[in-house]
Amino acid sequence: MRRNLGDLVPRAITLLRESTVTPTAEKLCDGCRRCQSSSHVRGRDVAPTVRPAHLAVDRFDPDHCWEEHSPISSVLRTLHTALGDRIADRTALLVAQLTSPDAATRYDAIAMTEDLPGSLPRPVLTSLLGLLPDDWAAARVIQGGFSQWWGGWLTNAPEDTGLLLDALDDHMATLRTAYGPDVWATDNPFIREAYQEAVMTLADHRDTRALPDLIRSLETRVDDWRVLYGVGGYPQAADRLVPLLAKGLRLIDPDHPHAPIPASLYLSCLAELKDPIAIPVITNTLTWADQHRSWTVVTDALKALATFGLDAQPAVALIHPLTNAPDDAVRAAARATLDALTDGQAPQPKPENGYAQEPPH
Repeated sequence: MRRNLGDLVPRAITLLRESTVTPTAEKLCDGCRRCQSSSHVRGRDVAPTVRPAHLAVDRFDPDHCWEEHSPISSVLRTLHTALGDRIADRTALLVAQLTSPDAATRYDAIAMTEDLPGSLPRPVLTSLLGLLPDDWAAARVIQGGFSQWWGGWLTNAPEDTGLLLDALDDHMATLRTAYGPDVWATDNPFIREAYQEAVMTLADHRDTRALPDLIRSLETRVDDWRVLYGVGGYPQAADRLVPLLAKGLRLIDPDHPHAPIPASLYLSCLAELKDPIAIPVITNTLTWADQHRSWTVVTDALKALATFGLDAQPAVALIHPLTNAPDDAVRAAARATLDALTDGQAPQPKPENGYAQEPPH
């Protein structure tokens, strides 16, 4: 039976290369939500091996990306299940799916890569990266597969990380050339999502090529909540980042410190950067939070100060009165912070990477 399964794979690959079963650009769209938007762009003819196509609305709805788009995908998924741990056969089949002339088959194959055991084989990774010129596919590949914010269900071999990051950086450069330097804030939903996911995936790996976009987002406050989950990993840029984070904290409404962006996010970034220039920013935040009796912000500021250990000793006089605050969490945090500032045993900051968290409102 297993031998017969192996014989099926070459036949399935041949059929995939010969078939185009889903209506594509030759069939006029019936008016899907994306095409009715003036900002919608499907993809660009960048890689000749990938032919972005507009699927007819009766077969494809980008707002329901979890649904299968091709009628043959259920059969292919069953074949993958039957092949089990025959990684070589499944790799060959997935590559054929990801490079199929049928867009629907390619889109469905993106989700099927999740079920492949172990690290992603390089041929599959290369085929996935080959889909980046298709804007909708790019967003799904980067967000679903590689972004740690969304759970990143694909695991790369360590030696392939550089290949992934270089491909994402090249993709970002292509988008900047096509849509301008402010592509992070473009009105096109596919382009914006694909670009931002690429930037944040680079930030997941502390790649310095993400820094210009992270800084620009904080400066313009366009989707700046996203970059707060990545800037803490760049202590070498603290001189640029700390003033921008301080500005964000100053704009927080003391009566509503958790919306639209929680003060705790800014404070955790400052703690993770762990540059002494952040200490006055944190103490200023502690002062106004205490004045407005915003106890959760006080607690977060105290925890941030504690990570600096002896460097934050000038703040001891400000912290002492908080050991008698009316809030239990504040009193406990104040005592722990005083201990950290006097014995030098500063706790390690826990990055607010946001994994499995809801974005700010």
